[in-house]
Amino acid sequence: ANCLDAEKLIVWKDVAGVLNADPRRNSNTTKLNFLSYEEAIEMTFYGATVLHPKTIKPLFLKKIPLQVRCFLDPGAEGTIIRENEMGHSPALAKCTIVKENQVLVHIHPRNFSFMEVDLVSKIFQAVGRAGLQVNLVQTTAVSLVLCVNLHTEAIEKFSASLMDEFNLSQSEPKVLTTVFPFTFDDFQSAKGAELVQVVGEKLFVLG
Repeated sequence: ANCLDAEKLIVWKDVAGVLNADPRRNSNTTKLNFLSYEEAIEMTFYGATVLHPKTIKPLFLKKIPLQVRCFLDPGAEGTIIRENEMGHSPALAKCTIVKENQVLVHIHPRNFSFMEVDLVSKIFQAVGRAGLQVNLVQTTAVSLVLCVNLHTEAIEKFSASLMDEFNLSQSEPKVLTTVFPFTFDDFQSAKGAELVQVVGEKLFVLG
């Protein structure tokens, strides 16, 4: 579509469009009629499987709308993903996205230094060299925690490159749940999870 300067791209799936939750996990799902490019890429990055995360960028670059339609019901409109021309999107139904096989990597400087810019920079350079995908970052004065996709070879390469200066440990595989827009009840129910993080209207829960 990008190469052809297409007016629109239609992707045919076995679901009504982009849903606010995985129908295999939640029987009460809602179809999202409209998404901006930004909303779509965030949903796919954090685990929505209806599209691959890299689908959106080449369409965004040329402002090509993407329509997700159902081949079981060809007459239905599905979901439109396009430029947000109004400056804000319509209110979304609460979305719950689940991403499995997540690992927490705990990083502590061996000399008990503060986790300042030079150390953080060194860690993220190692992330890039190892090819890790980082989904969440949590930092304290003397530690950094990364939530990454479970990729054993990449994690081992990352750990080996830092072990002279840092103590590293990793958790067993976890599930990352992203909820947005979230409510106070969602936040309360997340208590006791291994990692809880709020960014804007998004609630991230790892457990």
